[in-house]
Amino acid sequence: MYAGRIPVYGTAYADLDNILQKTIDYGQDPGDIGWREKVLLPMKPSDPSPHGGLLGENIKLDYADPNGWASYRIYDDDADYPDIDLDPELTPCDIDNVKAEWINHYGLVTWWTHGSSTSASYVFGSSDCGDLDDDYPSFTFQCSCLNGYPESTSNLGYCLLKNGAIGTVSASRVSWYSPGDSNWDSTAVNSYMAHRYSGKIINRVRAAKALFDMKMETAIWSDSRWMNFLVFNLYGDPAIKIDDAGEPCPPPPAPADIDYPDSDCDGDFTVTWSVASGATGYTLERAGDPSFTGAVAVYTGASTSYDESGLADGTYYYRVSSANSCGSSAWQDGDGIDVGAGCGDVIYLEANASPTCQGNTPCYATIEDGINMGDPVHVTKVAEGVYPGDAACLLPRTVTFQALDSSYTIPSVVNISGSLTISDGTLIMGMGTFALTN
Repeated sequence: MYAGRIPVYGTAYADLDNILQKTIDYGQDPGDIGWREKVLLPMKPSDPSPHGGLLGENIKLDYADPNGWASYRIYDDDADYPDIDLDPELTPCDIDNVKAEWINHYGLVTWWTHGSSTSASYVFGSSDCGDLDDDYPSFTFQCSCLNGYPESTSNLGYCLLKNGAIGTVSASRVSWYSPGDSNWDSTAVNSYMAHRYSGKIINRVRAAKALFDMKMETAIWSDSRWMNFLVFNLYGDPAIKIDDAGEPCPPPPAPADIDYPDSDCDGDFTVTWSVASGATGYTLERAGDPSFTGAVAVYTGASTSYDESGLADGTYYYRVSSANSCGSSAWQDGDGIDVGAGCGDVIYLEANASPTCQGNTPCYATIEDGINMGDPVHVTKVAEGVYPGDAACLLPRTVTFQALDSSYTIPSVVNISGSLTISDGTLIMGMGTFALTN
């Protein structure tokens, strides 16, 4: 049976909830988890011989390097040891150096030093856990005495599980090593266990299985080695492993369409775009050229339209992208719009089989012909008469209907059923579809 423990002291249920939520998040992280393939190796000699750095070097050479992991070693010095050149990235091994480096995010932290329930000597302490980034929690093997002492509510193994670690292996009582012994082939000294467990975590074995398999591979030939076998325990989810992660979620597609007029007289118009599946928001950009050099965002939000207002004369281009928590889509580009174009254009209407529009041109007999053929039109001067139904046209911009004569009034209504009778006044119809129906 593979086992992992999550202590609960008194009524500290909030701490339990946080540990469980962190574990869920770790196993479902859809982002970049490359930071986990780094091992931090702070080593303080437990005895003048062997040098503590030997453990760090063997983890680096045997497991980290072959698996493409980065390693960062913190020793007291860079002295040579027989056949091994100790060349740590940082000296000396002390709490300030370890803490300053740990916050750079590591998937695994393994140390070797003396210890107590709340301290790994010159490496780390329970009071330091709050300085770690719990969004990037590490596996730990705490090769020191008493770090997992369960009778202490602030034991270092538990404090790291609360903040800074995803799974901690620590000793509930004293752990044993062999002074002068640097050959850890299979003996159950604490440094050998640290070496083997670290290798299994790096090789993506689940936390509790890594601990179990490591113990099964050790030779127990004395009472002290049997004690090591028993005292090293796992705090955390037994099933978690270094490469657990959710599938990356895709960003939404770009809106299929973006729409706005080809031209506009006064710089007041609306840009609209289609809904993109799964999008929670959109960004609309405007530029003065079709390559969108120097584009500026004019709108960001959940709407699928934007009302432009008071834009200076010129040619403009718009593009829109969609976004959600997984990222942003590609851009959907639109064509150019000429602002200020055709503003002086006027067309004329006269309800007559042979319209003359009092000599004005262009002259049309129906509203439908006038609007549909006069695309850039802004002002329509209408002669008195009854303009029949069964007419429909798309108003490319806001159109102002004016009376050609002053002897009649234009009705101030937009929704018209049947025929439209034109008389004195002005009728303004907004951009959109204008229809006469019988």
